[in-house]
Amino acid sequence: MSYQFDDFVVDPVAFRLSKSGQPASIEPKALQVLITLIERRDRLVGKQELFDEVWPGVAVTENALTRAIAQLRKTLADSADSPRYVETVPTRGYRFIGQLRTEGAPSSVRPASDKKKIVVIAILAAALVVSALLIDHFKEKVKLLQASTFVPPPIAARPLHASEKFEVSPSFSPDGASIVYSADMGGTLHLFVSTLNGDSGRQLTYGEAGEAQPSWSPDGRTIAYTSVRKGGIWLMSVNGGAPVQLTRFGSRPSWSPDGTEIAFQSAEDIEYGWNAYEALPPSTIWIVNVASGKVVPLTMAARPPGGHGAPSWRRDGKRIAFSSCDHERCRIFTIARDSSGVTLLATDSRRLASPVFAADGRTVYFVLSLYNESLLQSISVDADGKATDGPKRLGESNPGVIQHVSLSLDGHRFAWSVVEEKSDLFAIDVGSNHPPTQLTENPTLSATFPSFSPDGEKIAYCAVAAGNESGIWVADANGMNPKALIIGPGLKQYVRWAKRDWNIFYSAWSVDEHRPVL
Repeated sequence: MSYQFDDFVVDPVAFRLSKSGQPASIEPKALQVLITLIERRDRLVGKQELFDEVWPGVAVTENALTRAIAQLRKTLADSADSPRYVETVPTRGYRFIGQLRTEGAPSSVRPASDKKKIVVIAILAAALVVSALLIDHFKEKVKLLQASTFVPPPIAARPLHASEKFEVSPSFSPDGASIVYSADMGGTLHLFVSTLNGDSGRQLTYGEAGEAQPSWSPDGRTIAYTSVRKGGIWLMSVNGGAPVQLTRFGSRPSWSPDGTEIAFQSAEDIEYGWNAYEALPPSTIWIVNVASGKVVPLTMAARPPGGHGAPSWRRDGKRIAFSSCDHERCRIFTIARDSSGVTLLATDSRRLASPVFAADGRTVYFVLSLYNESLLQSISVDADGKATDGPKRLGESNPGVIQHVSLSLDGHRFAWSVVEEKSDLFAIDVGSNHPPTQLTENPTLSATFPSFSPDGEKIAYCAVAAGNESGIWVADANGMNPKALIIGPGLKQYVRWAKRDWNIFYSAWSVDEHRPVL
């Protein structure tokens, strides 16, 4: 059965929204909210009911629902003040009020969102999440996507244990039953080990050097990691004890399948923001022999272009996948262990990161990062590391940007960190003791780069939504009466008022065309 209202048709079975016979662009969570409201249109649907239906078992804030509703209204050209389709009942929930016509007989097939769901295990942090995804369920969803043009549902996470620590960079144990990760303790990152059963984690390191980007050895005995303050790659036993320095430079260690070598990037910058690069020029990939400590370069600077980072081995030890970025473009490459046969798999002006080979070596997974949102993608490869098809979109994080992807040895689970950022504008009266006044509080937008009008009565600012859209907004100096001047794809920033007139200038970058827009 499908539902029609005005020019829109909602097909729950196909998980699709169309307008005037053409597919409508809508995010999966917003579409699931719409389907839920329509199917329960005879009554008010409470906020908790929507959380349980759209984010089952996932710890999300009310901002996630507010954001989904805002995106839904944008797609439907609806208004919160004068709604035609979605009515807000303050503090309680929402109700669908559109005039519906149904098409087709009731079907026993459940909506796509109710089919086999992606199962995820997560360690929740104050700002980041470590998530694991069951591949067996994922493969059935991939088969469906390859046979259709439907937008895949977001990849959700369910809490493994409650935590207020900043937790990042997970790596699986060889048996897939535990992960090692970094967590902030009083401003210093330390290593922790936690089982996937939900324990609170066993601390491995306690020093002042800071330990990041851990990688578990194939034999399960050793952890390789990056020392934040001392630099280089270090080793320590999973049972604790004194660490041993392996290299004097580099970061992001990755064990070879036989445990005799570690690949790493020469760049030592460690960043976790949504727009962070894994490496920038002149970073290159190196190999260190674990027994002798001898290091040799695998790639050369700018060959291929960009800063090389985030190496990941194929299970036969013969090829390595890595990311390569500069400030204009990111790419995913593979290279043979003897430095020959470089192959390009993907390229984009947005962030491409965290490539990992599937267990059978026939697929490379990687992340395409947008603003506060990311897409998990895959590409099929042959024995020589050459792409045999184009990238496929498998799912997106919910919400946030996926970072530092790890894959269990059996190929059945992913682990990753997720970062989500939100910024607002504040004003402070210089010379007074008054606390700052918040000017913006739109839950779906992050506001940046404010500029006062010549008379000081208005402010112009940039606002970025999750995904790939941004805009230039104007509001009163106290933040009231905000109004969008322009909204659309690409990044708009650095807004400025002209000094003597009311013109507003800003810079813009077209992601699709990979060029500045004047």
